[in-house]
Amino acid sequence: FNLYLNKADEAYFEDAEIDYEVRGASGQLNIKAPMLKGESPDDDAPLFNRVSYFIEATINPMLASHGGNAKLTAIEDDKAYIQFGGGCQGCGMAKQTLSQGMQSQITIAFAEINEVLDATDHELGENPYY
Repeated sequence: FNLYLNKADEAYFEDAEIDYEVRGASGQLNIKAPMLKGESPDDDAPLFNRVSYFIEATINPMLASHGGNAKLTAIEDDKAYIQFGGGCQGCGMAKQTLSQGMQSQITIAFAEINEVLDATDHELGENPYY
């Protein structure tokens, strides 16, 4: 079995396992790539690094289904500032995504964060999802 991928993505597939399980007349292809989401920061890493990784590993896979992404731009006091990109930049649902999804996930995971704010210039969005 050959798996072709971009050279730039090679590190994400370090220690990956590819398996094909036969299930009756069909089968299931499994690719287990422990580094696919990058390397998780240590618990004592700076808050910015931990929140950035959380967004990349937990939130961005959901946003990717709409062609979007988010990144942490700053943490000031107890506020995290997020910048949307791709299909989320200019999307009419970005405010709801932030307030009803991302904020609760981030504030539950990180007691130091009480509010998540949008720092995106939505007017510059080139291909919003909605």
